[in-house]
Amino acid sequence: MPEALRTQLYLTLEIDQADRVEALLDAAKPACVRLVVTEARQQDIAMTCRALCHASGIPLLIAGPDDIAVAMARAIGADGVHLTNAPKAAPWVRGELGETVIVGIDPGPSRHDAMIAAESGADYVSLAPEWEEGAVPDEISWWSAMIETPMVVENAQTRDRVKALQGLADFVVAEAEQAETIAAALGS
Repeated sequence: MPEALRTQLYLTLEIDQADRVEALLDAAKPACVRLVVTEARQQDIAMTCRALCHASGIPLLIAGPDDIAVAMARAIGADGVHLTNAPKAAPWVRGELGETVIVGIDPGPSRHDAMIAAESGADYVSLAPEWEEGAVPDEISWWSAMIETPMVVENAQTRDRVKALQGLADFVVAEAEQAETIAAALGS
């Protein structure tokens, strides 16, 4: 019998929250950290985050405008990137950063683009489905049943949603303010 999927916390931080990374790594115990950068001059901050994440054995991915994210990931030796609306970008990113980098793709609302991202070699696909109270979105159930590429769910900000995603989603995104609450919901 296959082992049940263990849903994990995926922490996302804006660059102005980077000073909280060490405390959040300790308190929330994320499986991964995504740092959102906006400019190349934020390299020193990103480098500090990388060092703290690596000291804890946690991968750091860079997000932001795709070209800046890729350049920053290269410059600081990040573990990968998180790209937006670029479903076919995984081969290009690996050509730029190497075969071992993590490539996450947020394909937008299109199920077709999500499948293209998975088929193109994304290490995970990030989904932000529409939620109705009391029901897991169809996209989540469908992806979990049909697609092997790991799924990151972006918009599960409530304890009930996190509970509903356990065993379906590989990762649940939490912003800094929600990280400990979502970590607690995943642990219970």
